[in-house]
Amino acid sequence: MPQPSPIGSAAVASNVSDPSRVPGDSTATPARPRIGITGYRERASWGDWSTGAVLVPETYVDAVAHAGRLPLLLAPGLPGDPADYLDGLDGLVIAGGPDITPLSYGAPTHPATRSQIRRDALDLRLCASALGRDLPLLGICRGAQVLNVVRGGTLHQHIPDLADSRIPGTNGAAAAARHEHRDTIATYRSVPITTEPETRARTLLGAGLKVPCYHHQAIDAVGHGLTVSARADDGTIEAVEDPTGRFVFAVQFHPEIAQEQPELREPFRALVRAARGFALSQAADSAPRPLPTVRKVSR
Repeated sequence: MPQPSPIGSAAVASNVSDPSRVPGDSTATPARPRIGITGYRERASWGDWSTGAVLVPETYVDAVAHAGRLPLLLAPGLPGDPADYLDGLDGLVIAGGPDITPLSYGAPTHPATRSQIRRDALDLRLCASALGRDLPLLGICRGAQVLNVVRGGTLHQHIPDLADSRIPGTNGAAAAARHEHRDTIATYRSVPITTEPETRARTLLGAGLKVPCYHHQAIDAVGHGLTVSARADDGTIEAVEDPTGRFVFAVQFHPEIAQEQPELREPFRALVRAARGFALSQAADSAPRPLPTVRKVSR
């Protein structure tokens, strides 16, 4: 079977029939419900070219495709309302990326913070609109922070600053290392996390595991309606969720890059199960309704 790609997946999916679809049945589940993935605008190189591009790491695309759904790239910086993207989607992945502008949660900018305003405009608007529609939502790394900010929460802009150099037997560098959630540039760090009982995180991930992390920011004050469902050993929040939504789940780590771990496939599988339910509910709502029977009364 060919490996999925942002273009190949879409081309193949358009020609795949869905055995659950019955001719004439408008309530059947759409073939391969669509999952949007928020993208980047970056300079990229391929072949003879080096130019601006709209892109997303293929690990996100593959994780969604392997879970059985059609991944679609959502580009930032286009005219119009980004929420219009959601009209054709059954689920949303807010992918990792640069720091969120502190203006969005009323904080001054830390020297280590690097933001992209166009990406912020896309992600914050999509997240708020998805929550309003009860659209299944999975946030990853930056996506967890976006969800928290949309719900009125705040962020730690540089978690090594949280190190307490007064810890007995340590110096400042050792204390800072306890709060480091990335290794060298472009290298993930394996971080042990523990999930909270009776949460979606516990159901999907188990009681505890090591996860790949690459972040220098993290959730500080937790947003309204969100439950902290996993933490790293140093106390950093590594997962939040809204237990009242159809599927609102976000992790600070990167499950998409370790799909060989069965537990880290589960967030994507859970998203697509919820997307299937959302697609069914949308199809049922849009199905033609029979006219009421009018009974003729004899006089």
